[in-house]
Amino acid sequence: MATYRLFSSTNGPASPVSYNVSGTYPDGTGNFIAGVVFAVAGGGNWFQGYWWWVAASGQSTSPVKCALWSPYSANNGTLIANSVVTSGTLTAGQWNYIPLPTPIQLSPSYDSNYPEEGSAYIAGIGVNGSFPDTNGFWSTAINSGPLYAYQGGGGTNGCPWGLPQGVFSVGGSDPSVTMPHSSSNTDNFWVDVQISTTAPTGYNGSYRLWPNKYDANPATSGDSQTDYVIATEIDITQTVTLNNIWYYSPSGTAQLATWAGVWSVTGADSGSIVAQNTSPSWSGAAGSGWVSTPVSGTLSPGTYKVSVYNNAASPDFWSAHDATTAYFDLGAGANGVTWGPLTAPQLSQGASAYAFGGSSITTPPYTTGTVSHAQPTFSQPATGLTMPAYPYLYAAVTADTDSSNAVHTQNYWVDLEATPAATNGANITYLTFY
Repeated sequence: MATYRLFSSTNGPASPVSYNVSGTYPDGTGNFIAGVVFAVAGGGNWFQGYWWWVAASGQSTSPVKCALWSPYSANNGTLIANSVVTSGTLTAGQWNYIPLPTPIQLSPSYDSNYPEEGSAYIAGIGVNGSFPDTNGFWSTAINSGPLYAYQGGGGTNGCPWGLPQGVFSVGGSDPSVTMPHSSSNTDNFWVDVQISTTAPTGYNGSYRLWPNKYDANPATSGDSQTDYVIATEIDITQTVTLNNIWYYSPSGTAQLATWAGVWSVTGADSGSIVAQNTSPSWSGAAGSGWVSTPVSGTLSPGTYKVSVYNNAASPDFWSAHDATTAYFDLGAGANGVTWGPLTAPQLSQGASAYAFGGSSITTPPYTTGTVSHAQPTFSQPATGLTMPAYPYLYAAVTADTDSSNAVHTQNYWVDLEATPAATNGANITYLTFY
């Protein structure tokens, strides 16, 4: 099992400091939450717990409370379920590990070409007293395997959403209530995190491409006012039981998808719907971000497209797209996204689709007939198509940092949640005779 930390070989300062604003807390007893902004590259990363540096003298060794947040703006975020834990009594002069009872999945969130357009997590620790502090630490970013901590002060490796690095809060004492998002000159408050690339022993739960993620990315906006079928291609490596279909409902829309389903890409039923919810009841309101609806059935190993569709008579900007970071060939999904039995392949490994050519072209509808690997894909109403129609189109875009006019595609943020089916013999009871 490989584990990663930000400061595995670096110690914090020998003595702490006290927060003092206009003499309010001269003795260091006031509210203070210390934090760090980080991301992970690729799927398959499990958050195991927090590390907190306690100086040799002058710093409290009383238990501290820790929490993990998924920010969706510079000031707001969502507390991640099952991420809150309180330490025991701490030991001075060393790093103290505060593990979660059960590790949790992290979404692939780091974009090497567009760090500021990736996603992020904030780990916070309620200090409420003196704390370690190194001024001006975050002039550069830190890489540790798939773990990444952004540089402070903006710049080419700055945080998404305009967040600072070396975050803190004095607005409360409980990191499960208040997300730290203020900054003081890129200070390092010596909060560290630990991740693993191996699932915890005995895990038998579900998997998604983007678990525990409550934003999309800063490049995401509402798409055109069209009743699209939008889809993400997913390769499945073992038989799974379906749980939910998810998609990102962007801010400002008043509409939710009216259909959700899975299409087969390979095999005898290629191009067919193999699972669907024709009257979805979504888990959240329109415009609230990630929403899900149940879908039932099992899928055998193969290639599929998970999709949602809206048949509104007057569609608004109901679906989301990231049209600038080339997510699946230059961005965070440049190497594909793998979580358990699910893999969303990178652009060059996607199944073939037709290039979108505009509404005046009819053979096939909206295309010139040019075929290329694609990820993700879509379809839209056209003469001769019965909706929802198999997502056979891709929309080429020019990436923000690429002047070559190479073919890149968008990301529509459609996800599948599924659980690996029990293996043969998993539920057999063995009798022993004496």
